[in-house]
Amino acid sequence: MTKKNIIVWILRLALAVMYLMMAIPKFGGQEITVLIFTQLGVEPWGRIATGVVELVTFILVIAPITTIYGILLSLVVISGAIVSHVAILGFVIENSSGSVSDGGEVFMTALIILALTFVNLYLHRESIPLRGKEK
Repeated sequence: MTKKNIIVWILRLALAVMYLMMAIPKFGGQEITVLIFTQLGVEPWGRIATGVVELVTFILVIAPITTIYGILLSLVVISGAIVSHVAILGFVIENSSGSVSDGGEVFMTALIILALTFVNLYLHRESIPLRGKEK
């Protein structure tokens, strides 16, 4: 395995693991995730559905045959998360009393996932379906 292949695998694995780490708290009903989806007005079904989509993204990214589909799904999922933060939630998630706060960690994680998604998209650009052939 070449050095480039190892780096590609590490970056793919990093993206996949980030999605797994984001999905698990949603299924467990972690307080910050419940707060987020309550503020969005879609608790609990939105939280569970998002967790399912994140789990599917993890599986698609990790499996070599479906990696590009997972990366493309990641682009959609993380764009939605960032738009939700910018338009509705804000950069720091906290309840009205301030007793529960993420300190901006969820938004920063979304930005890291977005960066990893773009890097992986670039590394797997030859696999993009419906992409025109260069002449």
